[in-house]
Amino acid sequence: MKIRPTGLIIVIVVVIVMIAALIRYTNTNLRSPSSKLLPLSAPGDIIHALVATSTADQEKGLGDRDSLPIDQGMLFIFSTPGSYGFWMKDMRFSLDMVWIGADKTVAGVTSSISPETYPNLFLPPHPISYVLELNAGQAEKLGIATGTALVF
Repeated sequence: MKIRPTGLIIVIVVVIVMIAALIRYTNTNLRSPSSKLLPLSAPGDIIHALVATSTADQEKGLGDRDSLPIDQGMLFIFSTPGSYGFWMKDMRFSLDMVWIGADKTVAGVTSSISPETYPNLFLPPHPISYVLELNAGQAEKLGIATGTALVF
């Protein structure tokens, strides 16, 4: 059987497109800034949190992702307590932001923040050391509210 040059070119192009699609999918849907998930215990269940500690990971956050698995979140860890502002730049889905103090007690929850709120800035009620981003509505489902102690 003889393969025509045009047929070979088509096969090569299809393979390249498939590889590019796989790389894009992996980078946007399965990436983890720390390559590890940190278990975080909430009253209603365990959350598996992607950890963002570097400035680059914190700036990117969950931006450019299409979704977040229901049992996952992203935990931002800051070296010193502060009033860190968050926005919905490049977000494609709504989030709950859980503001957490140094003692790992919830200082407040800002619920169901939509991507359309960008460039609005969201701030904690007082200085915090952690922020947990969850799918919109998950904080309430997990029993997370002001005063809730989280374990991680």
